[in-house]
Amino acid sequence: MKDFLGKELAVGDTVVYIKNCATGSSTIRKLMFKGVVVGFTPTLVKINNGDDVHKINPMDCVKVLAVMLPANQYF
Repeated sequence: MKDFLGKELAVGDTVVYIKNCATGSSTIRKLMFKGVVVGFTPTLVKINNGDDVHKINPMDCVKVLAVMLPANQYF
């Protein structure tokens, strides 16, 4: 299965994904989460974000290829 940018997703990949979340009685916002791919269904990606496992459309996921370190941790 491929993510939004066309990169192949595999179990264990770290991804950033967007999910609709209720933030009030009548307000829904798109929030960004970071998680790890733990499995697949025929059409969705299962992602564990530490608290829960979400089933997300692969077009709402982007595979993380690099992680920026804080400036004081480079050298």
